[in-house]
Amino acid sequence: MIRLLLAEDHPVVRAGLEKLVANEDDIELVGSAANGAEAVDAYAAHHPDITLLDLRMPGLDGFEVCRRVKEAPATKATKIVAMTGFDDEEAQQLAMTCGADVFVTKREGLTALGRQIKGLLDADAAPGLVAAPSRARPRTARSRATRLAKKDPRTRR
Repeated sequence: MIRLLLAEDHPVVRAGLEKLVANEDDIELVGSAANGAEAVDAYAAHHPDITLLDLRMPGLDGFEVCRRVKEAPATKATKIVAMTGFDDEEAQQLAMTCGADVFVTKREGLTALGRQIKGLLDADAAPGLVAAPSRARPRTARSRATRLAKKDPRTRR
């Protein structure tokens, strides 16, 4: 059984994703977080195998959550599916730099997201099929995350 953590700040989207996961026989939803701080706490409590992580959340955003998870020895093996509502190449590059294993836009829909999750599961069954993300220049990644957050009206200060 695959243990999945969901981190999404929009309640309607989170509910839809919870239903998607509930329909899968081989996936157990072990936690659901409404913001980045809750997601970080949920890693310690639930030890998920895969995380669906919204990148644009108020407060602690998904880029920082991803970086923290991949830097911590206890959680670095967790697979991360980074999600965003914006089709932004810079966000995709930053997510991969922060350690995301897969990037998907919410506009691609639940079917595409399901395929990405299954792809990660299949990659676990056949190691080496998913390329390791770039870990280069983490300080540059943090400054790009700050720039991206300023573009998002939900995270403007």
